[in-house]
Amino acid sequence: MGHGSAVLVRFTAGTASQASYETREAMIGNAAPLAQCQALPTSSCNVDWNNPANNQFRTIETWDLGTDDGIAQSQVGYPVVAHLYPAVSSSPTAPMDLCFKPTGHTMVRFATNAAFVPLTSVPDFHVFRSVGTTESDSAQVGLVRHVLLPPLGAARLQL
Repeated sequence: MGHGSAVLVRFTAGTASQASYETREAMIGNAAPLAQCQALPTSSCNVDWNNPANNQFRTIETWDLGTDDGIAQSQVGYPVVAHLYPAVSSSPTAPMDLCFKPTGHTMVRFATNAAFVPLTSVPDFHVFRSVGTTESDSAQVGLVRHVLLPPLGAARLQL
């Protein structure tokens, strides 16, 4: 973000429905007439985040809870699971793309081909350990941690 580039955080169901997070940085890409500048950052969220061949983003990090050693469903009896609730009293959803612009604006969309709109709600990530293969809040073991993401982008852990 120090480069002046928009940053996308993509939440999906991931492997074994445990959740996956991917962080991407926006670039100008190889579209003419700016092909010679393709690796430079862009502050726009309106890049092609879905097609790596267009070179409009670079992946910074991917974290899939379902494949991470120590918490993958196949590795432990009580795997770690994260569910996203886009707003209070809503149903869980996946995918969700959050785009943080260098201007301080946070944009959101709930389909990978939808248009971005300003984030006006406070997404709530429920993170918990789950019994067996039923990844629901009712199958939890222990506490559910709530990670809240206010529209300004500074995540908060509710204890």
